[in-house]
Amino acid sequence: MSFLLYQISGESGREQYKFVRGIQLTGQTGPLCILSRSLNTEKRIPFNWHVSGKKIIQILKGSPTEQAIVLDLAPRSTGKVSLYRLLDVWGVSYANWTPLALRLRALIADQKEANPFALKNSFADPGTDHSLVGQFLSVRGGVSEGTWNWGKLGATSGVLLSCDAFNYLSAALKQSI
Repeated sequence: MSFLLYQISGESGREQYKFVRGIQLTGQTGPLCILSRSLNTEKRIPFNWHVSGKKIIQILKGSPTEQAIVLDLAPRSTGKVSLYRLLDVWGVSYANWTPLALRLRALIADQKEANPFALKNSFADPGTDHSLVGQFLSVRGGVSEGTWNWGKLGATSGVLLSCDAFNYLSAALKQSI
């Protein structure tokens, strides 16, 4: 999975997307760590938090009204494209890890494509399937310590959730989807 920044133009729901650059959301200087820590000034554990995709773009010194974060769920695929726009992130930060819930809007879902690279460089939102979906991930970092990177070797992976984290994250997603 890759996180990409796109320049957007055009009317809502039918925007034109033009690739700007790949982005990093994780790490101790990444926007998720920065935002989580700025919201938790009392260093509570666990700490429930929420941030919009627009706020993440601000932290990345982008333009929230003219740019979007897009997840490429199949970056290495040579025959299909799966692109989803990041709308929101919720987290539950414990001492040294943080489970996350992402709210995404489908742009291009499992579309067969002869040249995925060309499509990902610039595309028009087909405007046909804007399904909202949720994704659970985790980072190895929390309130007290950790790298704030994805799991083993930097790979994104599934997450086992405690009951309190599951309740908060699933309720947030349920309410927004």
